[in-house]
Amino acid sequence: DLHPHPLVNLGFGGSSYFWCDYFHPEVFADLHPGRVILYAGDNDLGSETPEDEIIKNLTSLISKIKMHHERTKLTIISVKPSPDRHYLKSNIESLNDRMSSLMFDYDGDFIDIYHKMLNPDGSYRPELFLEDQLHMNELGYKIWQEEILTYLDFLES
Repeated sequence: DLHPHPLVNLGFGGSSYFWCDYFHPEVFADLHPGRVILYAGDNDLGSETPEDEIIKNLTSLISKIKMHHERTKLTIISVKPSPDRHYLKSNIESLNDRMSSLMFDYDGDFIDIYHKMLNPDGSYRPELFLEDQLHMNELGYKIWQEEILTYLDFLES
């Protein structure tokens, strides 16, 4: 989906920043990445993990990545706006703001897909999701693909 960029997909279903942090030694054992792009937070909020704890887990993960791979650049993708989790909208926006600030502190980047997946009036776009209104369909992934490719192409220019 992100051709021609040389990427390794290390994603796993049900991910949270706690589990990403926990599995860091196993996932990064033999890797020496130039850049790590992280996505989580959606399941953290869905399981009612407090925002401060999510940030603590994310900060721990970032510290581990930087400790073992000092020159690795970091990028975080914002939490997406799933219609099924509409009740978390203010939490998602707050977490996205805090993650964006955190990336500034670590000289990293933040890809805002959240606003790209909303209508201009800020309402949800159910047509981007499967029937469960939580998991994205092809249209939702197309937005991600376009945003991430634009970002990666910018880095190479």
